[in-house]
Amino acid sequence: MSPPESSNNTNLAAARKKGKRSKYYKHLPQNQSPTECRICEKPAIGFHYEVPCCNTCKVFFRRAIITGYNFECYRPNQCSRLNEDPCRSCRLKMCVRKGMNPLAVRSDQMTDKSKKLRQDLVDMKNAEETMSTKLTMVESGIEPMCREGVPRGYRDSRLLEDILTSPPILTYSKIPNLEICPPECFIGKCNHRRCNNAVHSSFLASIESSKMFDFFTKLNLDSKELLLKHVTAVCSTMTSAYFSISDLKFDILVQPNGTYDRIVLNEDAEKSAVIAYTNAQQKTLACFLRNKIDRIEYLHFKAIMLCNPAVSNLTLFDQHVLGLERNKYLKSMYNYCQLQYGKVQGPNRFAEILAMAPIIENQAKEQKDFHVYVKTRHMLQHEELGHAEQAVVNFMLDQVMEA
Repeated sequence: MSPPESSNNTNLAAARKKGKRSKYYKHLPQNQSPTECRICEKPAIGFHYEVPCCNTCKVFFRRAIITGYNFECYRPNQCSRLNEDPCRSCRLKMCVRKGMNPLAVRSDQMTDKSKKLRQDLVDMKNAEETMSTKLTMVESGIEPMCREGVPRGYRDSRLLEDILTSPPILTYSKIPNLEICPPECFIGKCNHRRCNNAVHSSFLASIESSKMFDFFTKLNLDSKELLLKHVTAVCSTMTSAYFSISDLKFDILVQPNGTYDRIVLNEDAEKSAVIAYTNAQQKTLACFLRNKIDRIEYLHFKAIMLCNPAVSNLTLFDQHVLGLERNKYLKSMYNYCQLQYGKVQGPNRFAEILAMAPIIENQAKEQKDFHVYVKTRHMLQHEELGHAEQAVVNFMLDQVMEA
C-alpha cells in the first residue's frame, strides 16, 4: 500500500525545493516501499518477483520453484488458504494468482523438474486469464445485437430449433427470412410489438452467446433446447440489468436498446398487476446495485447461471458436461474474489454473488408467468374484435416463455 496522495505530493514538492541534487524521484508513489504483503497480508519488505511480499513468501516461492517438487493438496475443495497449517500446493498457486512471476526466479540449481513446474504454473495463470478474456469476447460479440434490435417493421419468425441448429449469427442482416410485421397493433394504449421486439432481441442475444461456448457443441439438440428454455430468460435479465447500470447509468431496468419493457392495460385491477410485475422486474438490478458487482464478476456469474446441470430431463452425459463447465467458472470466480478481496473477504464476496441466484431465477419465473397472462389477454381481445390474425406472435419468444 502506498502513502496517501496528498502526503506524496507534499513530500515531492518539499524535495523539489531543496534543489537539483535532491532525489525527489524517491518520493514518487511508484517508488514507495510497500507496507503489506499481497500474498499473506503481513508486513512486506519490498518487491520480489514483481509483487510486494514479505520475506517468508519470497523464500517459499523461490524454494518451491527451484526444488520443482509437485505439491499435492491433502484437503481438496476444503483447503483454506494460509491458515495455521497452510497447504503448500494451494499456497504456491495463490502466489502465482496474486502476481508472482515464476519466470523471474533465476538460479544455477534449476533442474528439468524445476523448469517443468515453472512452465506448468505459467500455463495455469494464462489459462485463468484466458477464461476471463473469452467471456469478455463473447459479451462484446452480442452487445451490438442487444442494442440494435430487430429492424423496425420486421420480425424473426424462426423457431428455437432453427436458431440452435444454425451457426452463431451476431448481426440482424444475416438472419435468414426476416418477415414483414402485420399492421401496427394498439390495444390498451400499448404497442405490443415494440415490447416483444426489445425482449426478443435480448433473448436472441443470450441464445447466440450460449452457442459460442465450447461445451455447447457437446450437448445433443434436445438438451440444448431444454437448457435454453430454462436459462434464456435468466441470462437476458442479467444482461439488461447490468447494461442498465454500467452503460446507461440507470437505477431502473431498461432494455439494452434503450426501451422500457412496459405493458399498460385498462382496468384498475390489471394496472395494479402490471405495477406489481414492473416492481418485481427490478429485483436483479437491485441486487447488482446493492452488491456493486463488477464486469468480471457479472460475466462469470452469468456463465455459471447458463451452465445449469439441474435442468429437468437432461441426459446424464449432458448433466456431467454442464457440471464440469460450471465448476470451471465457479473456481475462476472464487479465485478472482480471492485476488480482489483477500483471504478473509474473498469467500464472503463469492457467497454474496451466488446468493443472488435464487432471486434471479424467481424473477425469470415471474416474467414467464406474466408473459403467458398478457398473451392470453391479447389474443382474447383480438378475437372479440374479430381480427385474431393481427395478434402479435413471436415464435422463439413464446417457446421460451411458455416452457
